[in-house]
This record gives sequence, structure tokens and C-alpha cells, in this order.
Amino acid sequence: PDTTQPRRESICARTFLDPGVVCLPDLHDHEWRSYAPDEGFRWYARARLVAPDGHPIGTLAVYDEDRTAPLSEGEEWRLSALADEAMEPLELRRLVARPQDPDVPISTADEVREP
Repeated sequence: PDTTQPRRESICARTFLDPGVVCLPDLHDHEWRSYAPDEGFRWYARARLVAPDGHPIGTLAVYDEDRTAPLSEGEEWRLSALADEAMEPLELRRLVARPQDPDVPISTADEVREP
């Protein structure tokens, strides 16, 4: 289901300043339970999306209705790696929209179409 909610009302906003991976194994007993996008969610984990310049720009979050175990070291690594992978197309989109070097030409759609 669509679990979209305003950013300021999300668990991600509450954990955003914490570096690395954050896992809240039991939201039912956590002070931020009211910020879960659905009351049925019990477990939450997130990794920050960090731009190449080191600035965090968002989070990649995972919720579960049944799990209550914390992330293992391997799962933390995989979630962090997935967040890094998610950043690649975002960074590519940013670079195409606004190049860093004004002397580097950006191809337009007309230039890359085959004749």
C-alpha cells in the first residue's frame, strides 16, 4: 500500500541525523511509534542516502509487520549498500540537469537521436 506521509511526520525525519544504519526492532514499544506510516508496522530500519559531497539527502527505509529482531551485521551492510546503489541514479540525474563544469557540453535529445 501507499505509505506516503509528510516528511516531518516520519520516523526517517526523527532518525535522519544519526549516521549509518538505524534499526528500531519494536515500534510498538518505541516513543516514535506514532510516526510509522501504518499502525501495523512493528519493525523499522533505514540507511541514509548520502551525496558524493558527504551531505545526507534522504533515507532508504524498510518496514515490517512481524519482524522484531535487530539487523545482523550483514543485513546492515546490505541495507547500506542498497542505499549507495539508490544514490547512483539520483546523482546521475543531478549531474545531467546541472553539470559541475560549465565547459562540459550536455547532449540534448535532438543530438542523440539517430537519423
